[in-house]
Amino acid sequence: MCKLCQTKKVIVEYTGIGAVFHPCPNCRSGTDLTPVIRKLEQMLIAGKARLNGHD
Repeated sequence: MCKLCQTKKVIVEYTGIGAVFHPCPNCRSGTDLTPVIRKLEQMLIAGKARLNGHD
């Protein structure tokens, strides 16, 4: 298991306004962005749910 990304093949850096995604330099996983896209979709769904809850 990669100690840096813990087999996620992507490193997520959280910032004050969102998150930044980088491919893990230890894994050399190529250009497969599927995990990144899934994570972004989850973040969008969570954000929409928060916005809809404040109606």
